[in-house]
Amino acid sequence: MFSEETAALLPAPLSKIEVQKRNTTRVSLFIENQFLIGIDLLLFEESGIRVGNLVTENDLKLLVSKEYRNRTKDYLLGLLSRRDHTKTELRKKAAKKGFPAALVQDAIAELNEKGYIDEARFANHFASDSFRLKKWGLHKIRFELRKKGVSETDIKQALQDLHEDTDTQIDMMLRLVERKKTFLMKEQDPWKRKKKVFDFLVRKGYDSVLIQKQLDRLLALIHL
Repeated sequence: MFSEETAALLPAPLSKIEVQKRNTTRVSLFIENQFLIGIDLLLFEESGIRVGNLVTENDLKLLVSKEYRNRTKDYLLGLLSRRDHTKTELRKKAAKKGFPAALVQDAIAELNEKGYIDEARFANHFASDSFRLKKWGLHKIRFELRKKGVSETDIKQALQDLHEDTDTQIDMMLRLVERKKTFLMKEQDPWKRKKKVFDFLVRKGYDSVLIQKQLDRLLALIHL
């Protein structure tokens, strides 16, 4: 981000400012006509430093700190522009990219306050997509939402409609068993086949009581 060799010359007057050719929203600062640091144009303008002004080590540290804060926030905004994320997801992804935890936490707090983060909306979309596309049951969806740091209140709200729609849950189980029909039919023993169907649907996150009530209907799909 900055030249340590040039930074060793500080304090020294700022000798030149250049708009970067590849990114006109950034400028390069020079001390004694040697490159010191590349920084966001708006951050530089806010700093009040101009050509001829004395730049100190503290000035450089402040510019670097603000630059890192901006980079952290911009990274998180980039993630949120593609899809909703939970705070836990944002922390994990930022940590993998090497962003300092304190800066990430500050950025998340700011973005949350400004309404960029909406975990209730995330939970609703996640639950709907997981049920319709992945055909997960409510238990698995709940488990995955908890892993992503969603609150119990938001989870309950996201699953409310699905929980009340028992018919659709049964229909989804029937589809899953129909899809696995060839595999499930390989088991010749009736009891073992029943257990295989039961275990398969439990792993998919469906309620054991609901599965048990529908077992005869489910087994009829793979009746030899």
